[in-house]
Amino acid sequence: MSGLDFSSEAVDAATALAERAGIDATFVCSDVYDAPAAFDGAQFDIVYTGLGAINWLPDIDRWAHTMAALCRPGGTFYLVEFHPISNSLDDESPIADGPRIAHSMGKVWHDEVLQGSYGAQEATTEHNETWERIWSMGEVISAVAAAGFVIEFLHEFDHTLYPQFGWLVEHGRRYDLPLGVPSFPMMYSLRARRV
Repeated sequence: MSGLDFSSEAVDAATALAERAGIDATFVCSDVYDAPAAFDGAQFDIVYTGLGAINWLPDIDRWAHTMAALCRPGGTFYLVEFHPISNSLDDESPIADGPRIAHSMGKVWHDEVLQGSYGAQEATTEHNETWERIWSMGEVISAVAAAGFVIEFLHEFDHTLYPQFGWLVEHGRRYDLPLGVPSFPMMYSLRARRV
């Protein structure tokens, strides 16, 4: 197994975890667009991107072509992401008022987080300014197809893996909509085969 992250601290933590678990894994520190060079042109049977990754990327087509360069012909590309519908909603609106659209798909938005992150909401953080983009399903699927993949399936899920909205109901490791709230997609998965 191989992994990539732009954070050297994350690469160090992943390397240490793999060693403790006895897993044969290699992790590299690189910008995602430079991944083919970071892996010395290696291609893989399965290439995975997931959960809160593509919203930080400025070029979805370049990302998809990077994934294709990493995937051997006949190999599998798998993407799990937070749904653009869910990411468009105001995460602070009370459920009594109903979810409100706060961010447009296809637009970059600027946010300043006071502290913490989805992984550690109470953590003290220094660099809190963020710039994100909600890539529409059409943009993602079109980019993946144009990069040389054949789409095998697209699944949508009406739950998520973190407390994105304060009114979600925690069930173990997932967060569901409360009873009586109309269902809407919060996550999706896409599998494609490299031509």
